[in-house]
Amino acid sequence: MATYVNDLRLKEIATGDESGTWGTSTNTNLELIGEALGFGTEAITTNADTHTTTVADGSTDPGRAMYLKYTGTLDSACTITIAPNTISRMQFIENGTTGSQNIIISQGTGANVTIPAGDTKAVYLDGAGAGAAVVDAFASLNTVDLKVEDDLTVTDDASVGGDLLVSGEVQTANIGFTDGDNAITISDGGGTSFAQKITADAGIDIDNFNIDGTTLALSSGDFTLDVAGDIVFDAGGADIKLNDDGTAVAEINLTGGNLILNCLTSNEDFLVKGNDGGSTIDALVLDMSEAGAAIFNNTISLNGILTSNANGTGGTKATLADFTSSGSIRSILLKGAENTANQVFLDVVKDINGSETTLFSIADTSIGIGTTSPNASLDVVSDSSANGIEIRGRSADNISQLTFESNDSGTTYSQLQSLSTELKVKAIANIPMSFFTNNTESMRVTTAHKFVVGDTTALNGGGALGSFVFSGSQGVFISTVAQSTGEVMGFVHQKTSVVGTIAINSSSTAYNTSSDARLKDVTGEARGLDVINKLNPVSYNWKVDGKEDEGLIAQECEDIVPNAITKNSSDYYEMDYSKLVVHLVKGMQEQQEQIEQLKTEIQTLQ
Repeated sequence: MATYVNDLRLKEIATGDESGTWGTSTNTNLELIGEALGFGTEAITTNADTHTTTVADGSTDPGRAMYLKYTGTLDSACTITIAPNTISRMQFIENGTTGSQNIIISQGTGANVTIPAGDTKAVYLDGAGAGAAVVDAFASLNTVDLKVEDDLTVTDDASVGGDLLVSGEVQTANIGFTDGDNAITISDGGGTSFAQKITADAGIDIDNFNIDGTTLALSSGDFTLDVAGDIVFDAGGADIKLNDDGTAVAEINLTGGNLILNCLTSNEDFLVKGNDGGSTIDALVLDMSEAGAAIFNNTISLNGILTSNANGTGGTKATLADFTSSGSIRSILLKGAENTANQVFLDVVKDINGSETTLFSIADTSIGIGTTSPNASLDVVSDSSANGIEIRGRSADNISQLTFESNDSGTTYSQLQSLSTELKVKAIANIPMSFFTNNTESMRVTTAHKFVVGDTTALNGGGALGSFVFSGSQGVFISTVAQSTGEVMGFVHQKTSVVGTIAINSSSTAYNTSSDARLKDVTGEARGLDVINKLNPVSYNWKVDGKEDEGLIAQECEDIVPNAITKNSSDYYEMDYSKLVVHLVKGMQEQQEQIEQLKTEIQTLQ
């Protein structure tokens, strides 16, 4: 009897077998030997975690190939078992899968070989049966000449006795050159020493630059520092000095925590220059011959306070000046201690010697903004460009607050608070909060914590109320705390009767519609299969976005289930699929009756 116990699973013909057909079996074996010396591919099921490659007995199989490439798409590493586990052979295996996942070659309970995506490894199958192992044949490679035309990655030590020719990149922890005179020495830590001067016409890239000396000299030309990050000057003496051909002209130093920029040349000005539309300008000049007088080229914007020591009529003044191109002055004049009793003004002056316009005034216990005669404790008169009133709290509090009291008793009735995380409108006393439009109340928050829109009272009848009431042809109430029945939303018809609710418990939500027997006059049984068999379920794509869907066409159902079809305000048909449930229930009952009848008939026939 023929057997298949050899490593290529070729047919071994027993003595005296296959008389007249022996040549056919022999030719098949020769073809399988050719297959074993060739290239084969095998696809792994998408995202499979395990896969088995079996070398078939006496028939073609890609797993027999000397070079075997695995394909397919993986989302995790896949363990591939090569069977049977008695095969002992050498094989090249390529991980040609997509998804950047490893494949793990196994034969038994012994060692495995992991092949990363895109890599090829030469492996040896020891065929030891249940404990068979797979060995990386080139884990330790000893070769006389090695030529690498692309990247070479060495994860352990590499010792080269002769020349090493690398066309790609070399990544290694240690490189040593020993050429009699030790021209180049690269230490284990990466330090490199050269026996002679370095000449590099194309430049040198250096991560850290240290000079063992005091001078970096350049015989001619400019010296450029070009860095991808910051340029840091670390001067232990706290001075950075600028010289012109050996003469000190300026220095930057740190003295007592103060940063000082010092011009050392007598009466030479300090200039801040810029480019304005292609023209160089002196944005700021500090005139050292005039004790450091500051000359600005144009407008000065201040975030702090500008003060003056000059005294004028009515007290101390500070003038913020705006110079026009013609040299005329526009200014804001702050005045205090006016001759008018108990009154202070913030004035705007068109010209330093011109008329004044008051922006702010304090008169007795009243404050006026934009007026000198306030009509209330706070009177704001704005022009068309004003932004209204802004109230700010201290930055440390992250809150601003407006409080309303009915008298000077200290009783607070309401507050408006602006916090960093929310806006609070408070009715602190036991009073409702009302909102008016056209001098008519539009909505209110009641003292019972109800929010009422379109009315001033709660729902007229119809049972328990929630926290939100909308008065209209159909009412809606929303409760943040469920009723004893679990209801959190109710639907009300004409403010008198609840026709549906949404109820909750600790784990679920129920959507309910009125179905009480007390509300109905039963006229007969619902239709079942008669309705269902007339319906035409279809699949379709929505025109608005092309999304696939399945369902019914409202126009086709209008005569079958008219109570399920309506038209909206845009004249489009709508369908209430819940109206079909009763027909489905009835249809199932009818079918069950038919099933029971058929069961009875079958039992009779048996």
